Amino acid sequence: MPSSAPSGTAPIVDQPAPRRRSRRRIVLRALAGVVAVILVAVGAVYWYERPMLLTGTGYAAHHACAVTSVAGRSDPATDLPDNPLVPYLRTRQSEGHTRATLFGVLAGQSAWYTPVSAAPWQPTGPTWAQPPPSPPG
Repeated sequence: MPSSAPSGTAPIVDQPAPRRRSRRRIVLRALAGVVAVILVAVGAVYWYERPMLLTGTGYAAHHACAVTSVAGRSDPATDLPDNPLVPYLRTRQSEGHTRATLFGVLAGQSAWYTPVSAAPWQPTGPTWAQPPPSPPG
């Protein structure tokens, strides 16, 4: 029986067709890639804006602590200036401690209230009967 392959070469064997990836698998991989890119972008934006967010939450913590502990008012949110960040701020208060965060978890800052025993206009440092001597010169 004559061979169909030329002399000196191996006979041609039918190879299986390349395996086609299913459409579902391609879509899942593309979706995973898009989700990964979005997560990295959100993390980068947060890291870039973090100093500003810390400033905002620090201001909110200080403000809430001062309004409730010093001024004796109950709702510090009514005194905050117009700011697009205000609706997303969360504050928690305990005995002399106020914590403000963004969405309850991000960029947290704290403020503490410590009562002062002397009025601010009273001197708390050393008092001299006469002014201290001037340095020679």
